[in-house]
This record gives sequence, structure tokens and C-alpha cells, in this order.
Amino acid sequence: MLKTGMEIYSIDVAPSWVKERQVLKYDKDGESPFSYPLADYQELVEDSRISSYRDTYQCINDASRIEDASLLLTELHQGSQVLVIHELSIFRDGEKIDALDEENISAIQRERSLESHITDNRITVSISVDDLRVGDHLQFRSTIIEIQNEHPFHGRHYSVNFSLSWTCPVNFQSIRIVNKSEKQLNILYQGLNNQKDESYPEIIEPGSEFEREYFDIPIERMPSSAPNWVWGSFLQVSSKASWNDISQYLYEYFEDNNAISSMSFADVMTLNIFSDEDSLESKALKVIRFVQNNVRYRGENHGVFTHTPKPSERTLKKRSGDCKDKSNLMVSMLTALGLNAYHILVNTSYGEKVKEFNPSPYHFNHMIVGVEFEGNHYYIDPTIQKQEGDFEHMAQLNYGVGLPLFKKGGELINVTRLISNRVFELTHRFKLPKDKSGAVLEIERVYFSHRADNMRSYFSSNEKSKYQQDFLEWAKGDTDLQLSVVEAIEISQDDHVLNKLTTLEHYQIVDLGKSHENKHIELLTDFYREFTVPNSDDFPARIDLDGTVQHEIFVTYDRRPDMDLSTEKIDSHAFEYMDLVENIKGNQLHYLTRVTPLRDYVAAGSEIKKHREKVERMRQRSNNLIRHKNKGALSGMANNSLSWYLGFVALCLAIKAIMRAFGE
Repeated sequence: MLKTGMEIYSIDVAPSWVKERQVLKYDKDGESPFSYPLADYQELVEDSRISSYRDTYQCINDASRIEDASLLLTELHQGSQVLVIHELSIFRDGEKIDALDEENISAIQRERSLESHITDNRITVSISVDDLRVGDHLQFRSTIIEIQNEHPFHGRHYSVNFSLSWTCPVNFQSIRIVNKSEKQLNILYQGLNNQKDESYPEIIEPGSEFEREYFDIPIERMPSSAPNWVWGSFLQVSSKASWNDISQYLYEYFEDNNAISSMSFADVMTLNIFSDEDSLESKALKVIRFVQNNVRYRGENHGVFTHTPKPSERTLKKRSGDCKDKSNLMVSMLTALGLNAYHILVNTSYGEKVKEFNPSPYHFNHMIVGVEFEGNHYYIDPTIQKQEGDFEHMAQLNYGVGLPLFKKGGELINVTRLISNRVFELTHRFKLPKDKSGAVLEIERVYFSHRADNMRSYFSSNEKSKYQQDFLEWAKGDTDLQLSVVEAIEISQDDHVLNKLTTLEHYQIVDLGKSHENKHIELLTDFYREFTVPNSDDFPARIDLDGTVQHEIFVTYDRRPDMDLSTEKIDSHAFEYMDLVENIKGNQLHYLTRVTPLRDYVAAGSEIKKHREKVERMRQRSNNLIRHKNKGALSGMANNSLSWYLGFVALCLAIKAIMRAFGE
């Protein structure tokens, strides 16, 4: 057994404050591989410790469930949490079998994020169940005890989420909170689709209890197309506080631990990262890049280090630290330049969902930096590398909301990017002479903002031969052509101020006449795939497109082509779309497709139906058909080719009818 100054786990009877629950009935739903006749959650909140009791009774209805049900894992914070096991029993054919074998219990330190340079020092208690069979009922009862220590939250601040959303049948779920502390506890209930139940009390007063029971809970499944802030039903209980209280508390905690210490300007100058010509903005940007690129990320998410950054001098000396350490160093250095810089807590998964929660420090899992420059506030993630751009053009973060830490406290602020900003432009340039052996293709790709940053990391972290092969495969996939490399992918421009990166590729088109005997080259502009279209209208639909994207195609022939001009616009509350086909420079065709997202989701209900129809229209116009033989060439978006033909037939019939009329 692992030891950390206290036993990780023990075996004992259930504590006296627990109310025993009875299994009311067994679910008979044979379609579910497992079900829960009972899921009981009870919490005892005291001033210096929190006890979390769990009693689950599970029916094993199919062999597919045996493997998962036979391994019970409990993760604990080392030094502040312990597990007390009360019972592990199998009920089979009316007989109760004791399944708790101490030889099957082990405590291991898994460090699941070690490959990402993160250590958490959490201990996992693993309990194996022998001889579990289909038709068995498995009951497991245990209590996690969290004890107050040097950690700023454990045993002091209370926060728990009870999910009321299940993907299997649940006959009886009970929740009980016993408040024996001196603090008030806040309750938040949210039903599916963010429906609130006003019958729930908002406060659990000291010395009182809260209890709720739920029967025959309906199965709730979130569609994959829903945004991450769409949750199933849940109940949240936390220590009563305001965002301002939490901001002030953490600032003072960091300050008490020498984690908010401003470096002097002289200290920053010793790093020799500035030149005599640097403006204040240039110096600030060099500080930001120094911390991002020259201080290695190394996370220590355990003990006091979970929420406390180290002094900036220590981080600078070690040239490594986690998000809090790097944020603290960046804030210290920017402050030394005379700028207003500050720490901001964010959540990388919940996004704007944090706004809907009761205030709690447990809602955050990451730290970034805010800095004020010339009256504007900018937000920087010190753990991201290879970023470029001045303050106006650096990548905008998209964490939804954040909590700034100030001595007098602060409220939630928006940390979102303007979704309509351009992020990618793709251009195909074809030269198709009469002799098809001379057909060539040039591809230009232009990346902006965060996409430019991502591509810089991609290029710097891959061998040249690897990314050259990747781009060749992308080119073949886009065009469905046999391509021979004339000039391999190269970065033709990298604008570090505007944060814009441009690449060029040159190819010879091989055997065009043989491979495309139908005289068409087909290019797909598949931006529509970034717009999820759910089957149901009951949930919001996520939009994955992260900014304006554009696809242009230029086709140069040996002489002026016959063509079909085309222009289409689709206006939606969620996006703007346009495409066109035009003749330029006599012998050149120009195709243009542009999509601009206006928001990152579509609301449930009638909006989904309209959205579905407009995305389908966009999808129908995604195929660009290009004639590689000029004689009688007809070019345009795929569906316009048919429209032109039908229109031409209708015109011929009309002329014929007029001629007949005059003939009569």
C-alpha cells in the first residue's frame, strides 16, 4: 500500500451520519447492458473536512458490461483525501456474496498526463471483482474523506456536481447534503436544455440538510452536434460566494505565498531581449514571446501547486513552470515595463458555461494573462508557442469567460475571439494549354491568426520530408489528380506583424487526358462540413468553422473559353456564403467561394430547420467542375451546369414556338 503520511484507503462500516437506502425495484429493461436500481449520494460538509458517501447498486444484464464493472477505480488527491470502503457485494440467485478481497485492492500513482509534462501526484485505488456474471447485481459502498491542509481549497471550499443525466436506466437516485459547517451552501439546479426548477431552495443554511429523490430517470443522450455548453440535467452545490470574493481570496493567497512579485525593469533588461530601437509595444511583445518560447511548460497539478504559482524569480531561474508559473512570470515582466498586467483563471472545456454556474474556484483549470495597452485589453496564453503578430493581430483566445485576480476582487470577463475574422484562404491556379502534357497547377495557402500559429508549430516540429509529403497528399486529395512535384512546398511569406503565413506548391499534372476522359476536373469546396446539421431540432447545433475561409480557382486556357457566369449568395443568421464564376483576362476563368460564420452555434427549434436547408444549399454548390478541354467548354458550379442546360433548352423551345406562331 502507498503511504503519504496517512493511509490511502481503509475498510470500515458506513459512518453513523449516513442514511441507509433500500433498492426499490430492479429494472427489467433487457435492451440495456446494465442499469442502476440505486444511485445514492450523500455529503457531510464540515468546516475542516468533507465526507462524500456513495452507494451504487448495479444490474449486469449483458456480458459486454462485465469487464468495466469488474474494475472499480477511485482517484484521490494525495495528502488530502482518503478512501474508506464499506461494502462490495454480489447478489446472485437470492444469495449475497462478499466480493471484497484485500488482495484485489491496490493503490497506484498513474500520472496519466506525464507524457504532456504534467504531474498530478494523484493516487488511484483500484479494486478488482472476481467472478462477475451476467444476471449478477453488484453493490459498492464507500466514502471519500477530504481533510483541510495547506491546499487553498481542499477541506475549505466545497463544490460538487451531481449529474441527473444518465445513458442507462436508473430507478432511484437520491442526493443528500448535511451542512454541519458555519458557511452557507449554494444550490443550482439545471434541467436538460438549461431548464431551471424554481422550486429548489437556493441556500442550505448551517446546521440544516437538503435532500432530493428521483425515480425512473429518463435516459438523456446529448447529440454529438451540440455545443459543449449543452449539458444534461445536473445539480450543483457549492460554498456560497461571489466571483469578486473568489478573485480577492486567490489574489491574497498568491500574495501571501510570494507568488505575486513584480520584477524590476533592471531585472528584465538583464535578459538582453530588447534592442535600442524597440518601442514599448515591441518590448511587451518580446517579453510575451520570451515566456512562451523560452520557458518550458512543466505542470505540477498536485498539492499546493494546483492553484499557487511560484515566485517569478524561481520560474525564470529554472526556465520551466506550469500555466500559473508562466503567467506569473509574464505578469511580473510586463508590470516591470509599466503595463497593467494581471492573472486570469479560465476553463478550457466549459467555456461560457461557467457563467451559468454558482461561483466557485473549482470551475477553473487553466491560467492566462491579461494586459492593457493603449486603452485596450488583450489576452495571452503563456503556454502556447510559436505565436506571432502585434497586439492587434495576435491570435485571439476563445476560452469563453475568465476570472481576473485583483486585490479588490474582480468579476467574470469575456475571453472570446471575433468569429468572423478571416483565418484561411486557398487558391488553385491551373494552366491548361492545348497540349495537356504542359498542364500545371500552383497552390497557394494563406493562414491567418491562430491558424498561422498552428502551422508554424507544425513546420517546426516535423521533418521537411514529412510536411512535403503531407502537402502533396493534400493537393492530390483536393483535386483527384496525378501530380508530379515541380517545386515542393515552401513558406513564401511569414509576416510576424500581421500574423500571416503563406505557402506555395508547384505541380505538373500527369496524364490529364487519360485520367479525366470526361473532360472535367472536379474540385470540392467542402466548407459546409464545418456546419453540423442535427437530425433533431431539440438541441442547439454547433458550428465548428473558426473564421472566414475562402477558396479561389483560376483556370488559364490557350484561348477564351465558352462559359456560364454564375453568382450565388446565401444569407443566414448563422453564416454568410457566396460563390461566383466569372471570366477575367479573356482566357481565364475565376471561381470564388467564401464562407463567414456569424456565430458559433444555432439555437434549437425553428432556427435549426432553416439552418439545415441553407447548409444543404451550400453543400449542393460545393463541386466546381472545370473543363480541361477548351472546345465547347462550359464551366461553373456543378448544379449551375444543369441549370444552364435546362435554361438553354427552354430558350430553344420558346424560339421554336415563336417561329411556329409566325408561321401560322
